[in-house]
Amino acid sequence: MWSRWDMQDTPPDILITNYSMLNIMMMREIENSIFDQTREWLASDSENQFFLIIDELHAYRGTPVLKLLIF
Repeated sequence: MWSRWDMQDTPPDILITNYSMLNIMMMREIENSIFDQTREWLASDSENQFFLIIDELHAYRGTPVLKLLIF
């Protein structure tokens, strides 16, 4: 996917972002469809799984170095 609008229409299977952008996404109403569709997908089948992977948290000292991978 090349744009935010693509992700709002059809949430990606893998979302690579940082903590700052994830925070912004969680506060913006326009991004709700990403989280709503993911929630619906999780509820649709007990075999579906959600993973939140936080990388480089140990390196956070007030600069944006945290990486989040959401599957």
